[in-house]
Amino acid sequence: MRPASAPIAAIRAYFTEFFQIFPRRRFLVRQPIVRAYNDDLVISNSYAVFNVTDQQGKVTALQLRLSTVWAKVGGRWQIVDQHTSRLPVAP
Repeated sequence: MRPASAPIAAIRAYFTEFFQIFPRRRFLVRQPIVRAYNDDLVISNSYAVFNVTDQQGKVTALQLRLSTVWAKVGGRWQIVDQHTSRLPVAP
């Protein structure tokens, strides 16, 4: 189930462009915390470093905070909410 405000074609176009701009990507998760509730809900929180390399070879390291909520819907596990944000950069 996806929100009407995010049609699948727009999501696909966004990631296609992102993968073209950054052909090399490395994602390192740290401090994962996973909590399960009953048999049908899981919440995962973590930090991550996302290293992306552009077409010219410039590497950018993005410090991220992640949250993902999984729910069993109709017998299938699905991501029902996901949020990623950049951590503030120290002055």
